[in-house]
Parts: sequence; structure tokens; C-alpha cells
Amino acid sequence: TWESGKLFQNFKSVVYVQLRDPMIQLARVVEDLIPAESRDQAEKVMSTFRSYKGQDLLFVMDGWDELPTRLHTNSILQQLTAFPETLNLHLSTVIVTSRPIAS
Repeated sequence: TWESGKLFQNFKSVVYVQLRDPMIQLARVVEDLIPAESRDQAEKVMSTFRSYKGQDLLFVMDGWDELPTRLHTNSILQQLTAFPETLNLHLSTVIVTSRPIAS
């Protein structure tokens, strides 16, 4: 894992977003995706990320298949994956995981 120094070491920060989490599904702004003790702390973290335009930042969006379909096209999650420049995070990297649909 990243924490143990084995994967993705070219990133200074990794934000793991578990998409099945109901609180994540209610996210309206990218600060809602940051695990923090308070909203103020999340805003400070995102301010730092934005000052670098997301450089050296990895978002791991885990479980796209578990996300309600309506959020695939109209949510902060979709905005982060498709249009990070609108969030001033255009130098960040986003990895989206999903399981295949059973046939």
C-alpha cells in the first residue's frame, strides 16, 4: 500500500474515497470527500491541494459500480473524475475502481 511505501510513491497525498459510503454519496463539494475531523480542517487541506493544482495528489475512487446511477452524471464525484480543472485540481490523478457486471 501507499502507507507502507510499496505503491504510488510518486504521490505526496492519497485520498481514498469509498463510493458505497452514504455520506460520500451526499457530497456536494470536494471538501466533503476529505477525511477530516472538521469541515474547517477539510477546507484547509483542500486549499493546500488547490494551491498546487492537485499536483502529487492521488484520488482513489473505489466502487464506481456501487454508486447510484444518478451520481454518475451529476455529482461532485463525476466532476472530479471528468472535469478536475473546474475544481482547480487538474494536475491530480484519479483512479476509479469498479467490478464488472455479472452476466
